[in-house]
Amino acid sequence: MPTAVDQGTMSTNQLRQSASVWGSQLAAAGINVDLAPVLGTVVVNRAANAPIGALYRDFGLDTAGNAAHGTAFVQGMANAGVQSAIKHYPGLGAVTGNTDFTADGILDTTTTLDGTEIKAFDTTIDKADPAMVMMALATYQAIDPNDPAVFSSIIIDGHLRGDLGYDGVVISDSMSAAAVSAYDTTQLGVKLVEAGGDLVCIGDTNYVVPILDGLSTRAASDPAFANKVTQSAIRVMTLKIKMGLA
Repeated sequence: MPTAVDQGTMSTNQLRQSASVWGSQLAAAGINVDLAPVLGTVVVNRAANAPIGALYRDFGLDTAGNAAHGTAFVQGMANAGVQSAIKHYPGLGAVTGNTDFTADGILDTTTTLDGTEIKAFDTTIDKADPAMVMMALATYQAIDPNDPAVFSSIIIDGHLRGDLGYDGVVISDSMSAAAVSAYDTTQLGVKLVEAGGDLVCIGDTNYVVPILDGLSTRAASDPAFANKVTQSAIRVMTLKIKMGLA
């Protein structure tokens, strides 16, 4: 596959057809979900944008172009039976730090719920209905200065679920990343589900048991939280049924 920036130079029809081919190759290898595409619109110097621009992970276009190419990519993958996760909501194009490796430089001071950066995601959700939305680990000062997006009920339950009516699966970025290393490991899944999320992405398998234990403990003592866990499970099972996995 070419880099996402190179994909951005394709027409949307060409990208859709190419994504279908790549999806067929993934399916042949037994892979049914692609944690892509990246829809962040880079608004700072590309070389300084460590998580996206410096790695050529975005389409390299403006908001409208990113949305059109993101929609084509998701549709092409779906044509091959492979689901997509658009990421990293609501965008990492305005930060300098890579949330995988640092907690520095990950405060976004410009992105708003009605601004241009988020529109690439919201338009793609409306037009392509991706199976998953992956939440960023950055914090968005103008939206919710108190919690990173992955733990923000304002962003997930309020905007994604409420304003947009998105009822698909919301997945976290890696919870073993440096950006959330200051949180109690047992509370990582709890905080995601509290905010309206469903699936925890984990890069370090040592995190699995503590996260599951935290979810079970909280659900056993809090009926309202247990109901949120149930709703998350329903969304995940609905997707599995749609994909023929259950």
